[in-house]
Parts: sequence; C-alpha cells; structure tokens
Amino acid sequence: MVRRIPFLYTFVQEAFEIEPGLLKKTMEVQAMRLIVEPLNIMAPEDRSQYPYVILLDGLDEISGVTVQQAILKTIAFINDHLHTPLHFLIASRPEPPIHQAFDELMPRR
Repeated sequence: MVRRIPFLYTFVQEAFEIEPGLLKKTMEVQAMRLIVEPLNIMAPEDRSQYPYVILLDGLDEISGVTVQQAILKTIAFINDHLHTPLHFLIASRPEPPIHQAFDELMPRR
C-alpha cells in the first residue's frame, strides 16, 4: 500500500519506530496501526484519488484454517474501522472453513 499511496510511508515508518515489536502483535493491532490509522488521517479528497481494491490470492493455500479465518476477520475489522472502506477481492477455492468464516462475518440478508 505504501508504494501506491506514498502518503502512508511516514505513518508506517513511525508506527515501527514507536512500536518495534509491531509484527509480533495480533493481526488486528497491525491492521489498526499500519492501515486503519494512517488511512483515516488522510483528507477525504486525498482518499478519493487512490484505488482501494486489494487482491488477496490463494487464501486457501495458507497453512492452517485458523490463520485463514483470522485473515478474513482482520479484513472485516479493517473495514469496520475505516472512514472509507477498502474493497478486497479474494481469490480462493471455497473450502468449508473459508466459507464458514464468510458466513459468520458477512451473513446473507
């Protein structure tokens, strides 16, 4: 994201300086510090000029059902806390645990 949105670089660098062990924290904490907080600081007119689609390919190939589900929960967490939601395009085989996580996080209406 830093490559596509250079504005974020300073905030991401600062996050690691303030919290050197950030990558050892939960995915939600990492998402909050590295994605949510920096994007929420951006002015709305600045946010609108960047594409906000993130491709996640091969979710089913990540080892461990728990990790796969945690990633989907983190994506939901990100969008729950952003002023301008990101769009995630997830390419994966619909394995039962992934399908279950989608059902829990995004119930059909």
